[in-house]
Amino acid sequence: DCKSNNIMADTAHLFDSPPHPLEGNLKRDFSGRVSKLTSRTLKPVKYYLIDFGLSEIYRPEDAPFLKQSPWGGDKTVPEHLVPHAPPCDPFAVDVYCLGNYLRQSFLDVHIRRFSWLHMGSDREC
Repeated sequence: DCKSNNIMADTAHLFDSPPHPLEGNLKRDFSGRVSKLTSRTLKPVKYYLIDFGLSEIYRPEDAPFLKQSPWGGDKTVPEHLVPHAPPCDPFAVDVYCLGNYLRQSFLDVHIRRFSWLHMGSDREC
């Protein structure tokens, strides 16, 4: 079930003091603001998948591995959108969900942040 609340990041080495889990701009002990020492590109963050409640173990001799949809938290999976869909490959669904999470959390955020650059680009000079 690859979705945002099932993926954790260890960002401790990016800051001078551990940030508070709910108030990310403050130190964990509320003694002041955290200072960002470096970026994720210089000190890569470790990401962890958690919550394996929907996980299943498949034996190689049971291939092909097909499961009836829907399951999991990402409701944009194409296989979930088809009424009465036939069973589908759960590995492909996991790859889609992880890619969708990365797109929404990293790519779409940066595109929205710089959307002002595209304003007016359709105008004639």
